[in-house]
Amino acid sequence: MIKVYFETSSYSELVACFDDEQTYNACLFALEKLAKDNGFDSVTESVDDESNLRECIRVHELAQLEKKRIQQTQETILRSISGWHENAKKGRCKTR
Repeated sequence: MIKVYFETSSYSELVACFDDEQTYNACLFALEKLAKDNGFDSVTESVDDESNLRECIRVHELAQLEKKRIQQTQETILRSISGWHENAKKGRCKTR
C-alpha cells in the first residue's frame, strides 16, 4: 500500500492510496500538478505493506472530519470577532 500526502512546511494531508507502485507512478505527475494547484509544496509517499485500502480510506475520512471541525471553529471565532468589532463601532462594548 502506498499512501500519498500533499505537504506544506507545516501541514500534511493524506490524499490518495495505491495498491501498487506502477499505478502510483502513472498518477504521480497529475498528483504533483494537483498539489501545486492547491497551494501545497510537495507530494510525499509512504509504503506500508500491512495497510489495506479500507484503513487508508478511514484515515482520510477522519482527517477530513478534523479539517472540517477546525474550519468550523475558525469560522465561529471570526464571527465572534466580527460581532465584537461591530459592537465596538456602535459604542456597545462593555468596559471594566
